[in-house]
Amino acid sequence: MSGSTSPARLTRRLSSTKIAKQLAGLSLRSDDIMDQGETARHEGRFVFECSWEVANKAPISTEELGDQYCMLGPYNEDRVKLEVEVLEPDNAAMKYALDHARDSGFKMWSVTKVGVPWHDRESNDCIILGFMVAIFLQKVLMKLWKLNISLVFTTHATLIGRHLCAGGVDLYNNIDSIDVDREAGERQIYHRYCIERAAVHLAHVFTTVRSVDLRYRPHHLPITNNLHAIAKEKIHDFIRGHFYGNLNFDLDKTLYIFTAGRYEFTNKGGDFFIEALARLNYKLQVCF
Repeated sequence: MSGSTSPARLTRRLSSTKIAKQLAGLSLRSDDIMDQGETARHEGRFVFECSWEVANKAPISTEELGDQYCMLGPYNEDRVKLEVEVLEPDNAAMKYALDHARDSGFKMWSVTKVGVPWHDRESNDCIILGFMVAIFLQKVLMKLWKLNISLVFTTHATLIGRHLCAGGVDLYNNIDSIDVDREAGERQIYHRYCIERAAVHLAHVFTTVRSVDLRYRPHHLPITNNLHAIAKEKIHDFIRGHFYGNLNFDLDKTLYIFTAGRYEFTNKGGDFFIEALARLNYKLQVCF
């Protein structure tokens, strides 16, 4: 067939999408990528993200994909009333899928193969959300046939890894010798561990966002180096507005020390942070 190629090799003739261009070694400008979804609309391509937390990267994702970027998440009645403006989609396939999802009226699902304790509400909510997402995508496919779908599973950390590190286990030096099935069972998270493992095996692509994995990135993959400077300037602006007039100081000689994240005292480095502040406070008192 004219222009055909194997999955491992892309010809320049087929390099019409952003991803294909990158794999084929063609250069891409920022304007080519951040086109508000123009390329995706032209190709009839949507990106669906199923996640509990999407707000942190929604702006950059919509800048690239526009209305072709669809976020699927849990429906919280109280938050919807305060934070969400409910609109009907313009796309016929999306409207078809939403109408059928509403008409189905599913409230609860019975899950087999992975036993989930009835009292683990968070796991049950995740499973219910997963089935509703599957129904939605099924209806989209019924409306738009012959679509190629790729499944990408992105995690910040594995569940068992979080529990082991929080318990003081030297995970990185003993990762090959840890019996994860036994460890998950002893911590009463075996069902969650099985769900996460199944998601990894069923995905076409499994990714992580941990900086420690940068060593494994392809050498041609660029990394923006000025994000730190941009973020620090935003902190400067806040400090100017908050303290100037009462306390005047040189921002170029100001050291900011802070931490962020959910309350996981060991995993998030809370213990190191407090100890570091205590030592800094002592040295400042001694030196000055």
